[in-house]
Amino acid sequence: MKLSVIIPAYNEEARILPTLQRFGETLASSIPELEVLVGDDGSSDNTAEVVSAFCLDHHWCRLVSRQSNQGKGAILRELVAETTGDIVIYSDADMPVDPEYFPRLFGPICDGAADLVQVSRWLSDSPTVEHVPTLRVLISQAFRLATLPIKPAGLTDTQCGCKALRGELARDLFSRLVIDGFAFDLELLLLAQARDCTILELPLPVRHVIGSSIQPFQDSLTMVRDLVRLQWSTWTGRSEDP
Repeated sequence: MKLSVIIPAYNEEARILPTLQRFGETLASSIPELEVLVGDDGSSDNTAEVVSAFCLDHHWCRLVSRQSNQGKGAILRELVAETTGDIVIYSDADMPVDPEYFPRLFGPICDGAADLVQVSRWLSDSPTVEHVPTLRVLISQAFRLATLPIKPAGLTDTQCGCKALRGELARDLFSRLVIDGFAFDLELLLLAQARDCTILELPLPVRHVIGSSIQPFQDSLTMVRDLVRLQWSTWTGRSEDP
């Protein structure tokens, strides 16, 4: 099995190196066919330089860099298109889920029990995420309520930054995404649902790391705009286009 891990990064110079080192400790030694692609989405700090230096000594890691910031969904589309793995896992740069749990994500896919596996923070047995700022909690809960009319039935979480997909499915679905911002997760799940994909949620530990590049008010407005686009697409049937 070849595993592709993709990481979107925007102004992550302070957090990306520990994340990559952790991937090396947990995955590089146990998965011979591993590729980690980091997408620098037009960072204004030294994210690209930090990743480039790390890649020099770690053949399994590669940098994909943009000159301008286009958004999380946009950089992930580009990263997925360059993957070659049988399994593709997307992880945020702050490593919300420790890679020691990744076998539990791709295991059901390898066994044929699921097409897409994601971590959920909202299952009844999901561990509590500690130290999340109140504003982030409020924004997250507001978005959850706003997505209720259109989110895939039975799913509890759309925005957790850790998902695994069959490689061919990932490359197909991501190529069809049109949302450039944070709401791409919901669009991805809607497309997967339209394809009758089996989606599995797992209650794995999720951690919050201080130093997010999210801009609460600006990004919230963008997510509301994108949510309206997704609702319109759902009502008009575009989410089911082949």
